[in-house]
Amino acid sequence: MRFPNLLMTVTLCMLGFAVQALAQVPVGEQARRYFDRGTAAVEMAETQSDFAAAAREFEEAVRLAPDWPEAHYNLGLVREKLDDLEGAVSSLNRYLELAPGVADAAAVRSQLNKIEYKRDKRDEMKQFFDILARPNHSKTLVQEEGSCLQWTKNMVLSGKKILIINKVKQMYNFKDMRDYASDYFEVNFEKKKYEYKATHYNCTKEVSRTLNISPYCPSDSIVSGEVLSFYPITLKEEILVIDSSTKNQFKCSQVWEVRE
Repeated sequence: MRFPNLLMTVTLCMLGFAVQALAQVPVGEQARRYFDRGTAAVEMAETQSDFAAAAREFEEAVRLAPDWPEAHYNLGLVREKLDDLEGAVSSLNRYLELAPGVADAAAVRSQLNKIEYKRDKRDEMKQFFDILARPNHSKTLVQEEGSCLQWTKNMVLSGKKILIINKVKQMYNFKDMRDYASDYFEVNFEKKKYEYKATHYNCTKEVSRTLNISPYCPSDSIVSGEVLSFYPITLKEEILVIDSSTKNQFKCSQVWEVRE
């Protein structure tokens, strides 16, 4: 018998299948109330916070009726929607434990395989970020095309932000240039790709005044990077350097290995 709830409409959209249960489990009135509220929350959901509210309702249903397969199943779907992949795996596995002979068990297991893969790939990125957070990691240049400054050598974590240490700052000859320059440049990550812009300076304030160029003759390096592998961690960076004083541009690329 198909689950008596309207979440199946969302299920069909999200997963491409509807689930059949072997038998109905006796459920108390309060647990069903939370279950129905969770279903209504999904029907009305427009934002992630709406799905989070639905998850809380299904969690209460599961708490009150821990052996109710449908509640675990729907909670698993909503957790996946919230990108709580570990929670989704736990809920869907529990569903299969409670309804081992369910007609659509193969389809649920297939969905579990996909969620586990996404979770595992995300864990690889977490491992990458964890290594960056350790003070003893090293970044070694293994390949270069063109001539790039090696100021991209070290990444660090600051809270939830990834930063690149400005290595060139220590090479400036004048204190006012060192004071003016940034210590770090923020890195924008999306999955395995990242980008950042680093600004460095090429002349004193007096020379920049003479040339009528903004302080210290800045040059911008726009870096587009990608994580090529995790074992070992290998990064490839394409770099566009723009010199504001001469308007000249050049490109280069580097491949780095990051190790603990």
